[in-house]
Amino acid sequence: MKASKPDAVRYIAEAGIIAALYVALTYVAGLMGLAYGPVQFRISEVLTLLPVFTPAAVPGLVIGCAISNIASTVGIIDVVFGTLATLLAAICTRALRNVCVKGIPVLSTLPPVVFNGIIIAFEIWLMGDRSPALFWGSCWTIALGEAVVCIILGIPFMAVIKKTRIFSSAAKKHPESADEGVAGSKETKQNEGFEA
Repeated sequence: MKASKPDAVRYIAEAGIIAALYVALTYVAGLMGLAYGPVQFRISEVLTLLPVFTPAAVPGLVIGCAISNIASTVGIIDVVFGTLATLLAAICTRALRNVCVKGIPVLSTLPPVVFNGIIIAFEIWLMGDRSPALFWGSCWTIALGEAVVCIILGIPFMAVIKKTRIFSSAAKKHPESADEGVAGSKETKQNEGFEA
């Protein structure tokens, strides 16, 4: 079913706000030397869990990551690889939103960890001495930083988003236009807001 004009406007607005937040939080991490390179602790990566709540987060995160990585010390290559990692992670996070443990989509926290760990490590390896130690060391440090942000900070973040229902109001107002028909479904009621 075709989305109504207010739904399309909301989608674009959500994507834009998510992109802007991602850029701002990445630049803050960059000021502390934590946004780029083999050791990363981007607070903005907690936003990579938003595809659990809204499909608008997928383009928002991709655009935000592309803009953020323009400031990277390695330039355009980070725009390409970082954006690819974010795109794949966002799509998989969205796909895993219904796989819950005690009502929490825990598996949705893993795609950003895995895709960033592997793809960004490959990027660093490609630009470095191409040793296995560089790849696996980078893979470990990037995945660890992602895990801290996406799992340790991410699960409470998702609980807050779920409790505030910030992304569920559009689905309740227009259940016929909700993404993939999940609004009002048995799973939506079970997960209480982990779907949009």
